[in-house]
Amino acid sequence: MEIAEKEYKEKEALVGEDAMRHFEKGVMLQTLDELWKEHLASMDYLRQGIHLRGYAQKDPKQEYKKESFRMFTEMLDSLKHQVITTLTRVRVRTQEEMEEAERARQEMAARINQN
Repeated sequence: MEIAEKEYKEKEALVGEDAMRHFEKGVMLQTLDELWKEHLASMDYLRQGIHLRGYAQKDPKQEYKKESFRMFTEMLDSLKHQVITTLTRVRVRTQEEMEEAERARQEMAARINQN
């Protein structure tokens, strides 16, 4: 854990605190958007089949509340895990590396256009 924190602080020092917060926010929102869509689809699926719990002598409303809370909690746990995973795996490029990659891309495009 300490190694990951150290690497994260190094990334933050490289790009700056403001840029890192902006990136974190973007990762969080994108991940939340994806997971929320999945969660809504799962909730719809649960709603369609919850009436079957009545056959097991269980109150469908109470079962729906319990199950939906469990699903929401799992979504939040998944959100935390995915955001942390993304933030620790991301590779921060310096300005020079980005310029070099852009030059290489332009050279490749020029070679393709020549053929």
